Amino acid sequence: MQDELEQLQHALPQVQAVLTAVEEGAPVVVRKTALDTWLWQLRDAVENAEDVLDELDYYELQKTDKVRGILSDRMRMFDSFVNGIFSDDTLKRLREAVKGLGRVIADMGSLLHLVTGFYGPGAKSQKLEEIKNARETSSLLTESEVLGREEERDLIVEWLIKPGDADIDLSAFTIVGMGGLGKTTLAQLICHDKRVREYFDLIMWVCVSQDFDVTVITRKILQCMSNVNFGDKGLHVLHENLKRKLTSKRFLLILDDVWNDDKMAEWEKLVAPLKFGQRGSKILLTTRMGSVADKVAKVMKCKREPLNLNKLEESDCMSLFNKHAFLGVRPHDYKNLQLIGEQIVKKLGGSPLAIKIMGGILNSCMDYEYWKKILEEDIMKLQQGKDGIMTILRLSYDHLPANLQLCFRYCSLFPQDHVFKRKTLVNMWIGSGLIPQSICGRQRQPEDIGKEYLNLLTRKSFFTCKTSDNMLKITKEYFMHDLLHDLAQSVSLGECIRIGGDVVGITIPRTVRHLSIEMVNLLSIRAISNLKNVRTLIISVKEYNKHNALHVPEFMKIIKGFKKLRLLILDVNIIHTYKLLDALSSLIHLRYLSLSLEDVVDESIKYDGLTNESIEYDGLTNLVNLRSLHVPYLVTNNIPYISKLPFIRKLEDFFVREESGYKISELKNLRDLRHLHISGLRNVRSPEEAIEANLNEKKHLKSLSLDWSTYRSNSAEADEQLLDNLCPHINLKKLHIEQYQGAKSPCWMTGLSLINLTSIKLMHCKRWEHLPPFGQFSSLQLLFLWGLHAIKQMDCSVFGSSSGCAFPSLKHLWLRDMPNLEEWIGIDD
Repeated sequence: MQDELEQLQHALPQVQAVLTAVEEGAPVVVRKTALDTWLWQLRDAVENAEDVLDELDYYELQKTDKVRGILSDRMRMFDSFVNGIFSDDTLKRLREAVKGLGRVIADMGSLLHLVTGFYGPGAKSQKLEEIKNARETSSLLTESEVLGREEERDLIVEWLIKPGDADIDLSAFTIVGMGGLGKTTLAQLICHDKRVREYFDLIMWVCVSQDFDVTVITRKILQCMSNVNFGDKGLHVLHENLKRKLTSKRFLLILDDVWNDDKMAEWEKLVAPLKFGQRGSKILLTTRMGSVADKVAKVMKCKREPLNLNKLEESDCMSLFNKHAFLGVRPHDYKNLQLIGEQIVKKLGGSPLAIKIMGGILNSCMDYEYWKKILEEDIMKLQQGKDGIMTILRLSYDHLPANLQLCFRYCSLFPQDHVFKRKTLVNMWIGSGLIPQSICGRQRQPEDIGKEYLNLLTRKSFFTCKTSDNMLKITKEYFMHDLLHDLAQSVSLGECIRIGGDVVGITIPRTVRHLSIEMVNLLSIRAISNLKNVRTLIISVKEYNKHNALHVPEFMKIIKGFKKLRLLILDVNIIHTYKLLDALSSLIHLRYLSLSLEDVVDESIKYDGLTNESIEYDGLTNLVNLRSLHVPYLVTNNIPYISKLPFIRKLEDFFVREESGYKISELKNLRDLRHLHISGLRNVRSPEEAIEANLNEKKHLKSLSLDWSTYRSNSAEADEQLLDNLCPHINLKKLHIEQYQGAKSPCWMTGLSLINLTSIKLMHCKRWEHLPPFGQFSSLQLLFLWGLHAIKQMDCSVFGSSSGCAFPSLKHLWLRDMPNLEEWIGIDD
């Protein structure tokens, strides 16, 4: 067995390298012919080998109950073979994995010539280096200026703000053009125009896309106006709310990416409540079809007002191309490339999307032969129109490194117009195995590499990014153009599949690795029960079906059969949901688990005559490879011995109890935590016990919340000693303390050791009398004090020395419910 394990360890990296080279080097057209079958055989062999090694790691973790040094030291497994720790089934699959790699290795030589030479001289090595050298500062920029379209913008703005006809309360204007010409960008430009914002009382933006559902669109309009979630309210209730909110308001409604040109009755339903707005209200639509403009004019009984968007002017095309192709360098230093660039731009049909994408690809390799090869062998063959644009996008995709291609294909699991959150998407890539641990090192975590991948895809215009800062909570949202979403779907066939309706009757290829499904009936899962290679499974059951409760056992049984799962997301709404958790304990490869069950968990437990505290989800601790766990707090609170999940990154509600399995010492070995919320600190039996949490050794911890969860405590002295012993690592950035009943500040705050703190929140700490010198925390940007009833005085000794500058970085200061605060001495200084 030792020889076979060594063979597997030796052969796997080589085969993985070949797989990457083939996927990166062969254009999609080649892969769909000569290489397709062999590539799937190669992937099967690689993934089977990965699964076996992963399983060996799993058993070793369970056997030793140790956290570090296992994944890199497989020699420890030989003892386990000798001692019979692993099952005969595991040993059998180890032998099969070795044989499988051997078979594909034998076929490699005769096929690799198909992909040799696809890239120009120097391109491959430069693109591999690009992954290492990606810079955050340049990759997340959105378009700072829109090139061209001034004439079109002014024309539409003038129409919007001019008084309407006396007999027409509501009118519409339609921007028509094929995909990639910049219809949405033009609408956004108009939406933010100062003249438009001053003229209208309300401006609302709704992305419609191909599914023209009046209820959904109306709900989105209401949410734009009030930020209120109208849930599953019916159309009548939505209409009444919308009518009331629009009365006496002059509004602009932008309906982006409209496709419906035939459902007259649906259009009439949508427009009906909009007519209650003030005269002069307008609708602005974007669409690829002129027939949409005809339909809207007919429904609203107004004049047809379309603008057929033409391609960009040549000078604007070149400016946009230079902006992306020569990003980070001076174009004048590359005059030979500029000449080729001019010829390339002439073949891109004046499409801003195509120009940005092609510019981003060329920017990755500033090599004359590479640019010339793309011009002569690819660009000169392009046709004009939509097919030509899609060919450009396909070509740009083919020139991405294989790892970026995979991450891009993965995004086809999401619906069109989906808003991607950076952390969520990166963690899903990691969870599904798109960013393997083998390419990481001590200095670079998978999260860092995932961010670099997303930055690169954004820099190459496969995504656009919007950044918002709300009270220091920086949110990055990413958007994908609908043509790029179409591309992601077309290049991911057989690998990534999303089914928006029920799965029954749909043929799914057995090669699929990543699958997203919406279903109404739980038994629909039977249709995918034979897909044994699935690594990502996203299931949404949002509509209530009273029969689903009867089907839970079979549903759970089929879920248990997906033994290769790395990521599982269940968004279900059924009674007995909490029992689903029992089915997950055997999915030992899981890295990412998300269950949207909160309300139903509570209701289903009560339905069975149980209490929340009587349910223990101990089976989840079998999932020792978990990195991301997103479950309701009722579940998190009842996972005993959570220390068995050593790689977990975020623990949102660890509730301390006195019984075994729930003590604060369970946090000791969770060294990879980034975010930690500890509640129930009143249940820590002694201050010394808090030391066992090892908070000061958690160097990756960025956010820490300490909550006593009650106004009652044993004594102020006990709380003070306890808080002193909960000293976090110096790298901590955000600290939240709630319902602490001590009078003193902890020594690690008064000692100013936490030099990286950017946010401090102290809430309902009613006995706290003496605050630390917050003004001397040089990185502090937010200070939130609420319910500190014992504070009487603030002065410069609290908020910084009189000789230095207090609060050098502070942006937000909140003081609330501090009834005994009498004065703030030195504030004038």
